[in-house]
Amino acid sequence: MLGIPLISFEDSKITANQVTATMRFISGIIIYTNSNGQVIMWENISPANNYALKLNVNLEHGNGVVENSGKAIVKFEKGTLLDIDGLNGAPEEIVQHFRKIIQN
Repeated sequence: MLGIPLISFEDSKITANQVTATMRFISGIIIYTNSNGQVIMWENISPANNYALKLNVNLEHGNGVVENSGKAIVKFEKGTLLDIDGLNGAPEEIVQHFRKIIQN
């Protein structure tokens, strides 16, 4: 389960309409298998693990609104998955799975 996206404008430039969004994993299970598909280890995910998806979002192509309360709503269909923090070197099928989630 992913937490709400946190948008950072730290590396943003006024001429480039891109921001980095971080979506932290707040719960779930990671299951590790061997080459035969047998479970060899599992890990329960909590916010303390600091696992997260990092997305590069081009605001030029995104849809969104700013509500009267100042809350910004951005759709991430055009987001690019940069990294999965905590799962460095994740298999390509996992990365592709999260790319599909982001685009839907």
